Amino acid sequence: METAKVLAANGARHVILGCRDGGKAKEAIHKIEKFCADEGSSTAKLSFIPLDLADQDSIRSFVREFEKMDLPLDVLVNNAG
Repeated sequence: METAKVLAANGARHVILGCRDGGKAKEAIHKIEKFCADEGSSTAKLSFIPLDLADQDSIRSFVREFEKMDLPLDVLVNNAG
């Protein structure tokens, strides 16, 4: 979440969180939005797409959803945390 927070606060236009747990992803998005508001920084558009890196079907589904967004992939950050 820290990397997404820094990207969102420092000019990224769109940050997509790929997470297994939708509830935790939405909580992270809320925290990032609050951080950006408290810091007075512009907030990137924040999105969540379900993703479980241990599941090939989940990865394929993530890719399909990402492709529908018609966005460039400028940076990919993987966190095993």
